[in-house]
Amino acid sequence: MRLKKAVSLIVICLLIVQTMIPMTAQAKENKHKVVRVGWYDSTYNTVDESGHRTGYAYEYQLKLSAYNGWKYEYVSGSWPDLLQMLEEGEIDLMSGCFVH
Repeated sequence: MRLKKAVSLIVICLLIVQTMIPMTAQAKENKHKVVRVGWYDSTYNTVDESGHRTGYAYEYQLKLSAYNGWKYEYVSGSWPDLLQMLEEGEIDLMSGCFVH
């Protein structure tokens, strides 16, 4: 009976370790990923008096980067120009739009 419990415990531990390895590899891969983000002045994207980015979209992007390890490179422009860049794959992310 003890042998059966020991084997079950070892199998469970191996399964747990096996599921953690892909997550670790993915986190390492994301840690170095640079995401190009379209930046335009709006209600959700603003720059304060000190020149610091702020706003709802910016704060949301920070939360995402904390979760997935992305580093952002901001690309400034007008909304229509950035939307075109997003559609053409020149930037990866932009707040305030949805592209199919």
